[in-house]
This record gives sequence, C-alpha cells and structure tokens, in this order.
Amino acid sequence: MAARTVCRWLGADQAADYGSWVANDRRLHELVARLEAIGIAALEADPRSQRRTGGRTSVSST
Repeated sequence: MAARTVCRWLGADQAADYGSWVANDRRLHELVARLEAIGIAALEADPRSQRRTGGRTSVSST
C-alpha cells in the first residue's frame, strides 16, 4: 500500500493502548524541539561561535 491511508476500527483496549502511544509520541517531539532550542541558544550565547566580519580566516599549520 503505497501512500494510502488505511482505516481500522479499534477495540476499547486497543484504543487505550494506542492513545497512550500517540500521547508519548507527541511528548517526545515536544521534548526534542525544546532540546534543539536549548542547543541553539547555547551555541548563540557562546562567544566563540560569534560571526566574524571580513569572511573566513585560515589557520596555518606551520
């Protein structure tokens, strides 16, 4: 079944199980989004990651 929605009737016990799985999935996505935002904020607050004007600088290995 390529890219087709399938409708199934669930029993009460299945609906309760799947409902908690869906809630857990939503919570997981929320937590990952918050972690990404924290990581971005930490990177932007780090003075070593500030953008430099004048383009890239190269470091000589000698």
